[in-house]
Amino acid sequence: GDTPLAVVAIDDIGRAAVAIFKNKEKYLYKDFYIVGEKLPANEIAQKLSHYLGIDVTHINLSYKEYASLGFPGADDLANMFHFYRQFPHIFNGNRDVSKCKELIPDLVSTDSWIVKHKQKLLD
Repeated sequence: GDTPLAVVAIDDIGRAAVAIFKNKEKYLYKDFYIVGEKLPANEIAQKLSHYLGIDVTHINLSYKEYASLGFPGADDLANMFHFYRQFPHIFNGNRDVSKCKELIPDLVSTDSWIVKHKQKLLD
């Protein structure tokens, strides 16, 4: 629904790790949470619809509905999304987009990630 999810491109995780290792004196013994954007699932669905040219709709499932979907890991994902929904201040609290942009000024946006991976997403 409308709870922001911290999203990040996997390539940015690697670039952040390299930047942190290059600046050990600044980051040694400190936590650093990588995040590119914080977007609600509804907005992610809208972006997917726009760039892929298909209708993508976020369906807001309850914890029990998600856990009962029957695919491997459904219960784990249900727990994760339940936590995000119940405690967004904890999940998003340490994830600071501006701090990440100081480390990696050209973080990959959700929009550009979708455009880059459009064909893979449609296959």
